[in-house]
Amino acid sequence: MTLFSNELKTWQTIIQAVARRNGLDFFPIIFDVLDWDTIAEVASYHGLPDHFSHWKYGEEYVKMRKSFSYGLSKIYEMVINTNPSIAYLLEENKLVDQKLVMAHVCAHVDFFKNNAWFKRSDRNMLATSRAASERIDGYRKEHGEEAVDDFLTDCMKIENLIDARVPYVSKDKGKKNNHGKTFKKGEDLFRFRSDLDYLDDFLNPREWIKAQREALKNRQERASEIRKGLTFPAKPVRDILLFLLRFAPMEEWQRDILDIFRQESYYFLPQRMTKIANEGWAAYWHSELMVKRGLAPPEEIVDYAQHNAGTLGSPGLNPYKLGLMIYRDIEYRWDTGRHGLLWEECSPYLDRKNQWDDFVVFKNIFEETRGVVAERWTEWCSFKNACEKGLCGFPKDLFSREKIVKWWCDYQICREVYLKVRKERDTNTQPELEQEIAKDLKWQESLLAIKRAWEKGNLPRISEPIPDVFFRLARKHPGKVELGNGREKIFEVRRRINDHALIHEFFTRDLFEKIPFFSYKQGGGGVPADHWGVDKADFESIKRKLMYLLFNQGEPVIEVVDGRYGGPAERPHRGRGLYLVHRHEGADLRLDEMKDVLRVLFRMWQHPVYLETVVTEGERRTSVPPWVLHQMGLQTQEEKKMRRGDVSLFFTTDGETISEKYIKEVEFPAPY
Repeated sequence: MTLFSNELKTWQTIIQAVARRNGLDFFPIIFDVLDWDTIAEVASYHGLPDHFSHWKYGEEYVKMRKSFSYGLSKIYEMVINTNPSIAYLLEENKLVDQKLVMAHVCAHVDFFKNNAWFKRSDRNMLATSRAASERIDGYRKEHGEEAVDDFLTDCMKIENLIDARVPYVSKDKGKKNNHGKTFKKGEDLFRFRSDLDYLDDFLNPREWIKAQREALKNRQERASEIRKGLTFPAKPVRDILLFLLRFAPMEEWQRDILDIFRQESYYFLPQRMTKIANEGWAAYWHSELMVKRGLAPPEEIVDYAQHNAGTLGSPGLNPYKLGLMIYRDIEYRWDTGRHGLLWEECSPYLDRKNQWDDFVVFKNIFEETRGVVAERWTEWCSFKNACEKGLCGFPKDLFSREKIVKWWCDYQICREVYLKVRKERDTNTQPELEQEIAKDLKWQESLLAIKRAWEKGNLPRISEPIPDVFFRLARKHPGKVELGNGREKIFEVRRRINDHALIHEFFTRDLFEKIPFFSYKQGGGGVPADHWGVDKADFESIKRKLMYLLFNQGEPVIEVVDGRYGGPAERPHRGRGLYLVHRHEGADLRLDEMKDVLRVLFRMWQHPVYLETVVTEGERRTSVPPWVLHQMGLQTQEEKKMRRGDVSLFFTTDGETISEKYIKEVEFPAPY
């Protein structure tokens, strides 16, 4: 391990002070500098340096070493979600790279601390991992290395069979049935009463009532079986690891090791759920701090740009690039009012690309002045001209038409902000913030110079004609438009979002047009079947595919529905087979991994294991779960009724061989 130099300590202090001043809130961070061999070793252990050993981690280490030797990849940093957080820097990096990484890490730790999906994380995971490693070493001495390593290998194959909902479900079990309603004995729960007889067939469809009564009867029968101990488990269980821990006939050391894997799976679950949101947040802030806040001086900009381009320009689904683009788009939209009902309803009447900025500023002036807009409109037009021409000392080189509305919001309050920043400068006790405060003070002085020039009549007066449609829309949609809230909005998104919600809410058509996304497959785009070609490149299909990839972190949903399957027909004499069902919500089973998982489950359960899955035809129905179609508003009437499985595959295992058979055609009622 290389010492963390005084120069790096100085830059850590500066970077963290600037990051906190710009709103980031993170745990204390401990940085270590490692050579390539050591950082690759730590990375092979998922970033936990005291993790227990296994040949699989050695295999990962060899892959990383080869990838680095061939120039295919490079680990710039690693950060561990603990309090205090531990971060590792690569020894061979240049100073500008180390500064970028430290800014990147500050944003990661801010995300770990404040994102809702990390609230139940084990913040003491290093100690937990160390204790687990010591226990496993003890098991190796007591039960033999081969037996323990074989069991570790089995656990690795099923470590993702957890329930992603468990950490976020309320512990309150008190539930009210029928929305708090009470019914008299003998009262029909499914019929609506009406004094109008001719409405009875409409209010009480016979087929629907029959189906509801049948479903109620089945639930009552199942409840009776549960009370008698004939049904096990009482309801489908998605956390298969927990089910095995409670009911599988394992030795205590095996149960402890399986529990260790389960704890690690839930520890890493939030990171899997927020890969795009987390990496995008870190990429946004390292760019903000290095470039806009001046942590990269001019002589380092080229090296910074080269590193940043290498990170954001990697092929495939790049979480850094996608997340960064989404956060920047959110900030831009909430700074300029490009969201909400007004934005959607004005599209037929306005050229949103060229007229929207003028319109929202006009609308707010219209509301503030009660229709007397001439003077304030002239001030807006003159302000735009001054920024574009670089008048009154305004930095012309920084002019951006996309930021003009945000600058106008700053211009309106620049006098108050200038006094606040100057007071901060006079009372500042942190030398590392002097340059940051001076930069903000200079910006406010530029805006203040334009305001003073306007008040003294020294600013060229420009007044553009106001389109009639502005007046009509302003009267039709009363109320001011909130502008300049982009930074506040991205912090709110950072607090509550995961990847699936991020794509659903903020991956818009406008953003899609800025990013060249497409999907590809063998034989796509008219190429030969043994070649890869572009399959889809339209917004709806790409968004559906992204959401499908992110649902349940791309893992198939598998549940235990019966732990006593496979006995004689008489229910009191059930078997001990484990019956699993694959709830097909878009993710198909990977047959090679599935067979390994079935064998592992057989060894742990020590009785036959059965797995039922569904094979469907038609890309639209298999690649997108019905609830995604519902959210996107793309369901057809046929899809709303049901999703039909053409066949159902039924896999069984005796520990050595896998058999399969087809069951009758099955139908899945859509959830909406």
